[in-house]
Amino acid sequence: VNISPDKIPVMYITEPPQDFVITEKREVNFEIQVIDDYGFSDAWIEYRVIVPSYLNQDTSSYRHTIPEIDRDLKAQQFSHRWSLDDIPLGLDDRLEFYVLIADNNNATGTGIARSPIFTGSMPSLEDMFMELEDREEYIEESTKEITLSIDEVEELVYDLKMELLK
Repeated sequence: VNISPDKIPVMYITEPPQDFVITEKREVNFEIQVIDDYGFSDAWIEYRVIVPSYLNQDTSSYRHTIPEIDRDLKAQQFSHRWSLDDIPLGLDDRLEFYVLIADNNNATGTGIARSPIFTGSMPSLEDMFMELEDREEYIEESTKEITLSIDEVEELVYDLKMELLK
């Protein structure tokens, strides 16, 4: 009997990008493709929250299970939505995490694939003020355009009245 050595899983993550801004939705969407010669036993995210330097750091790492992985398939692609609602994230915090996939090898020991590090950043107070300024400028520009449009309509109505009076 010839037993081939087990290989660790291969993982491709196309979503999210490695560095991204966490939006008001407070969720991270994943698109993951995995391949292994024996199938899979587990999938999870290990994460930690990094706060600004003037605050006390939490050095703990946490785990979030990815339930969508099918343990019976050797190759698969799946999506996962990770809600961050239960993670205390404040202004200017960063969420650093890895995705880990464990194979189904009980004979010689589980092989684990680990993704590169991903970083989700919460906006800073400065970022929020800049976004507010951008929205204000957009509203001002839109208001000017509406005012110009109203003036053009008034002029057109006046021209039509004058035309009718001829």
